[in-house]
Amino acid sequence: PTRPEGFKGELRSYQAEASTWLGFLDDAGLGGCLALDMGLGKTPTMLAHIRTTRRSSDNTGSAEGRGPALVVAPPAVVGNWAAEASRFVPDLKVVVHHGPDRAPLSRIPSMAERADVVITTYGTAVRDVEALEKVSWGKVVLDEGLWERVVRCARAAGYASPQEFVVHLLEKELAPLDSSASEDELRAKLRGLGYIE
Repeated sequence: PTRPEGFKGELRSYQAEASTWLGFLDDAGLGGCLALDMGLGKTPTMLAHIRTTRRSSDNTGSAEGRGPALVVAPPAVVGNWAAEASRFVPDLKVVVHHGPDRAPLSRIPSMAERADVVITTYGTAVRDVEALEKVSWGKVVLDEGLWERVVRCARAAGYASPQEFVVHLLEKELAPLDSSASEDELRAKLRGLGYIE
């Protein structure tokens, strides 16, 4: 829908399709890459998706038990994420976890429990990874690849590769493939996702 529940504004048709696709990926237990050109509304699209899949208002989690969303972004766009959230999804509790006034490590889990969205930077995520990994995130959003920054953060944190760093951030959120699935079931799933014909 171009006007998702709780979203203030209207999504363009391609944004609505992207939000629906993200919902499909969530339902399938998969992650994805929302790759629209700069300025075409990836942030509002993702916020609409987060709003649609957020926890219930009593913060006990939805039927699926989803936790808050973690948005990891370059410092230059953290303010934009917070502003766009305030504009498009004002009922979401958004916390910016960045800078010298951010929550101390011991309080990160309780801070996240009270939030719908926690926005941080790649550098802060590296410094606070031990506390961040204690949270059961409902989804993790990595804004703008800015692969060079991911590479630098991975090196600074001592990871062998940037891929290992990203996997470490996401590993709690990724459902492992069911090893009992037959090859035909796996092919059908991959075909349904458009990976093979």
